[in-house]
Amino acid sequence: MVETMLTINEVAGLTQLSTSHIYHLVKDKAIPHYKLGSAVRFKKTEIAEWLQSKRGYTKQEINREADTYTATH
Repeated sequence: MVETMLTINEVAGLTQLSTSHIYHLVKDKAIPHYKLGSAVRFKKTEIAEWLQSKRGYTKQEINREADTYTATH
């Protein structure tokens, strides 16, 4: 089954970013997107993955990861 594609406005609503910022991300190839002629479309699953990749980590999470790394190396 083909995944439903989202528009710029839908991605802006989903991410709570302005449409102009989404256009900027597309121009810089900083967000996964598809060009269909002059239209730009996005897969919802790819946007969710992209958002997750932008997650900031807490000090506690970083320290835990560092402790795990140093214990195994």
